[in-house]
Amino acid sequence: HHISVWGYSFYGNTFGNEFRYNTFGNDCGSNSFGNDCYYNSFGNYCYRNSFGNECYSNSFGNSCQYNSFGNEFRYNTFGNDCYYNSFGNSCQYNSFGNDYMQYCTFGNSVQYCYTEYTTGSSNYLQYVTVLPGTRGTDNSHKLELEGLSVGVSYPQTCGFNSDDEYVVKNLLD
Repeated sequence: HHISVWGYSFYGNTFGNEFRYNTFGNDCGSNSFGNDCYYNSFGNYCYRNSFGNECYSNSFGNSCQYNSFGNEFRYNTFGNDCYYNSFGNSCQYNSFGNDYMQYCTFGNSVQYCYTEYTTGSSNYLQYVTVLPGTRGTDNSHKLELEGLSVGVSYPQTCGFNSDDEYVVKNLLD
């Protein structure tokens, strides 16, 4: 499919590979997209969608949740309150709204990580640097990025030290 406009409340559809230049309204869910999907626009409240590998330059509105993205998911933008999404390997250059994580940096090869922090005025992560190589074992054994302070205005760093222990530091202390 190329250059199409889809309506609101669009559910339970399967789209093949090379799905490009499409616009979806709000409230689209439980759809499946193949590989090489790019330059698509999704409205608010898009959830439980599955995307294949090498999907890039897509935009997602606010409250897009519980979506699954394959490997090499790059140059995509998300609005606010986009959480509980999972990403494959080599997902780079994506940007997220300001209600979940703010001013955070993820190094190369950060994989299989998650956090339990949620949105809200004092319950979000900001100023966190996740060091390169910080990773869990696989999708079933993710590393929880715990021990970070929420709602702070100082830099925090987390990663593995030379003894292979997960450590959280405020480098200015």
